[in-house]
Amino acid sequence: MTRVLIIVISMLCAGCAGSSTQPDRMPLGRPFELRSGTSAMLDGALTVTFERVSSDSRCPMDTQCIWAGDGVVSVSISQGMNGSARRELHTDASGSEASFLTYSIKLLGLSPYPRRDLQIRPEDYVATISVAPR
Repeated sequence: MTRVLIIVISMLCAGCAGSSTQPDRMPLGRPFELRSGTSAMLDGALTVTFERVSSDSRCPMDTQCIWAGDGVVSVSISQGMNGSARRELHTDASGSEASFLTYSIKLLGLSPYPRRDLQIRPEDYVATISVAPR
């Protein structure tokens, strides 16, 4: 019985050996999602971190507003020895794009969308981002 248990545990460990806690590298130009507080590594050793939503004045979906509002996402971007920078990306199309070195970073979406009867916790936010060469 002990021998069978040892074999089963060994097989389970061998199956886990190939997995890693490091994120896979994402290709440039392909949209990806990040939860608040998480990072993605992209081709070119570029790392994008979704720091937080610094402001969310988007009009709740169950309300009529004169202005659509704006959500502001703070991200940090780094690439090896080239240092890092913090950028703000807006859900409003006029501020949804920023640059870092030779890259263009664009906010494609921010969820969940506000509702009058729902308080969004900071950790519930998910940003859809795209990074491409300029």
